[in-house]
Amino acid sequence: MNIHYRQTRPGHFQVYFSEKGKRVYLQRNSLGEPLRTLNQVKSVIADLEGNGYDPRYWTFKIPFDKTIREWVKLSDCSPDWQRKKEKIVENLFIPFFKRSDALQINDGNIAEFHKTLQKKSKKTQKGYLDLLKSFFKWMFTKKMIAEMPEFPKIKYVPEYDPHTYSKEE
Repeated sequence: MNIHYRQTRPGHFQVYFSEKGKRVYLQRNSLGEPLRTLNQVKSVIADLEGNGYDPRYWTFKIPFDKTIREWVKLSDCSPDWQRKKEKIVENLFIPFFKRSDALQINDGNIAEFHKTLQKKSKKTQKGYLDLLKSFFKWMFTKKMIAEMPEFPKIKYVPEYDPHTYSKEE
């Protein structure tokens, strides 16, 4: 097998070779991480030369816990909100979704997660689901997932309590 690699753009590499008359392009290693360095490219080439190419081995999984931690780390928000996000992710999202494949999370999983939030207020439920939805939007814009899962709509309307003054006040 004649294996080649190339840099597609700065910090992005691609390994390619011919297998059974078809050209195969790999832009991620077997763990699903994008090829960003030459060391990663060399390890992929060594793995292909040592084990050969098995398409089942190269089906990519994106671990939810690792990906959402990366998302929080890359977010450009205030340090206070960053700490709150980290707490929500570590105490709520990761215990529920664990190391599941982020590609396999669907509408049913989101609905199950929403059921675990039923004891919380509508405002809190909406906040948590909006945060999770923004994570999936980030994955969608980065082309990690093909389509967005459906999120339940939570209508939160705070009660308006106007303070009125009397003539004496």
